Amino acid sequence: MSLEAQLAALIGSAHALPTRSGSAAIVAALTSAGFSPHAEVIMPAICCPAVFSSIAFAGFTPQLADVALSDLCSGPAEIEAQISSRTAAIIAVHSYGRRCAIEEISSLAKDRGLLLIEDACLALGGGSDSRRLGSYGDLSILSFGYDKIIDSGGGGALLCNDDRLYPSARGLLNANPLLGDIPAENRKFVAERLAGLPEELASRRENARLYRDGLSEERVQKYPIEEDAVVWRYSVLYRGDRNALLSAAADENIIITAHYPSLARFRTGPLLPNAETVSAQVINLLVRAGTGHDSIERTIRLINEFDGSS
Repeated sequence: MSLEAQLAALIGSAHALPTRSGSAAIVAALTSAGFSPHAEVIMPAICCPAVFSSIAFAGFTPQLADVALSDLCSGPAEIEAQISSRTAAIIAVHSYGRRCAIEEISSLAKDRGLLLIEDACLALGGGSDSRRLGSYGDLSILSFGYDKIIDSGGGGALLCNDDRLYPSARGLLNANPLLGDIPAENRKFVAERLAGLPEELASRRENARLYRDGLSEERVQKYPIEEDAVVWRYSVLYRGDRNALLSAAADENIIITAHYPSLARFRTGPLLPNAETVSAQVINLLVRAGTGHDSIERTIRLINEFDGSS
């Protein structure tokens, strides 16, 4: 089975087109849609900055939506607040691999006549057996770049569920080597890792549940882990001095990251309150397969016992 067929079957999409990267998939998706120059594309303010830069690179205007503190994603209410006469598309992102309200966002996009691009870069393999994340968008994107669920060091995919857009997207990728295809040396690695994806995701959920069960509610705001969840990293909101915690973690050779800063800080316009909260408080804890339980226990102990005033 070709990698294209493997990806389409896994996600449940009509077509899968390998790309040079996840960013290339976004550029191809927007360019193939034929929007007017400077049309607006709504995306979450808490997100990988590459989404923002890809929209701008394609010649369109990113419009940032706030996120909900209940799931760290932009939902239909936050997205609808940003819709204007210039809006052409919505990029719905499963932030940190957490499932956003994709069914409701899909309905909103259809009601408003907007293109829906589903960003499943951190949610590969998520969803139920009856419907996978990545199958809801008119176009959807995946990434196999650094620190993704499958990290081959490069490559991505554009999934197409709209037969009207497929010829344009395929032609664009075939004609532009900077956008497609997955580097040849990465294809075999991705295919092999896709075969072991269920075990990888199960291991990530097991590690995330160790954090969920061990971390003190007094220290962090925790989030549930659904049975079909994809956990990129276990992301929580820290209730204390995060900079002091990160410094203490570095001193003990414990990896804790703070992705992502609010993208509203990097453009003119008002700040978004929930995105500011996440930007100031989020911490991300490693869960990938191979993360040792002793390492997880050390991280839990540090967070639960750390006194930021010392």
